[in-house]
Amino acid sequence: MYIKSSIPFTVLEDPEDEKCSFEVLWIKMRPTRLPRGISSIIAVLGDLNHLNDPRRKSNFKLKQIVHFPTRGQNTLDKILTNLQDYYDTPVERPAFGLSDHSSVEVQPKQRVKTSQTIQTVISRELRPSNRVAMQTYLYEVDVTAAMIRAMTTCKGKVSMLQTIIKTGLDSILPADEAQNFPPNRTTMDKFNR
Repeated sequence: MYIKSSIPFTVLEDPEDEKCSFEVLWIKMRPTRLPRGISSIIAVLGDLNHLNDPRRKSNFKLKQIVHFPTRGQNTLDKILTNLQDYYDTPVERPAFGLSDHSSVEVQPKQRVKTSQTIQTVISRELRPSNRVAMQTYLYEVDVTAAMIRAMTTCKGKVSMLQTIIKTGLDSILPADEAQNFPPNRTTMDKFNR
């Protein structure tokens, strides 16, 4: 097993009984940051020619991602993981040294760069004096006058009322626009460590 030097890991003591017939290497790896929504990554890999444990596979939602023969015509070297959608298709590599098994290389998929959207926030200054001015404006405007009566449909009356209110808001409480830029993820990570 080869692990990238930038990923911290520890070799765990074999939790099974020493009389176990399996040769097992337990590794605990902790990347600096897991993708959002993922609490743990499980990967079982190796020469698993007699592993047929559907209960564990279903309990941990493990899926086999190696689909090519690794020794002769058989797929003996398997990779079972709960995050198969996050890995590229495994690649068959030549055997190491005197091994008669092909090596398997698996890489994570490249993450899609999401566009950094800029949010525009519209606000109005709601000082008490501005509120009183708006209240006075709405009181002074005769809504039931010929403006509303002239409209025959309900939709027309609502549109006219919205125009009256918007005119007052724009003249008494003008809107201010402010742009909100998304936080810089690398800067945020420095503070979270």
